[in-house]
Amino acid sequence: MADYVDGLLGAFLVDPPRIWAGGPFSGRHGGDAGFERFLALGAVEELAWRIRIEGSQGRPEREFNGPVTGLQQQYAEGLTRLGNDFPDVDADAQDARLSADPAFARLLYEHACEGMYGDPVYDPATSVVDPAARFHDIENLLCADSSVFVTSTGYNPTPTIVALAHRSASLLCGRTLPETTVSST
Repeated sequence: MADYVDGLLGAFLVDPPRIWAGGPFSGRHGGDAGFERFLALGAVEELAWRIRIEGSQGRPEREFNGPVTGLQQQYAEGLTRLGNDFPDVDADAQDARLSADPAFARLLYEHACEGMYGDPVYDPATSVVDPAARFHDIENLLCADSSVFVTSTGYNPTPTIVALAHRSASLLCGRTLPETTVSST
């Protein structure tokens, strides 16, 4: 999770920026499969991601909708508020500190919902799991939660998480999964 957040916050420290943009289709049900390739960011997309990550920084071209505090600053300030000893205190103290900072806790939980998503080519060097949600480095371990989601849906993810857990259990038991079909209705 920490590597994911570090990668996001430092996305523009490398060229091309580490913003995964593929798709919009997997090709499983027809159409052009696009998840395996990256889409270059255009000027508008780059500006939008820079504003989200770096903030507006008082620059007029970034403040057309008003000032924005970027994720880099939000994380830096939030981690400072949690304290340098946060990893060393017991779980109750950690919960109390997170509860005292609901905005930062919400940000952390939003990113936990997409923390294991890697690049769309599922390269073991840049992603945690393969397309079947199997960890690259640990045999017979699958991820069955929302951390493999591309992004937080904004809706209740429980049915999808249950489906992922069922799918993972079936794979671990050696069952062959049925082919998925698209309903015409």
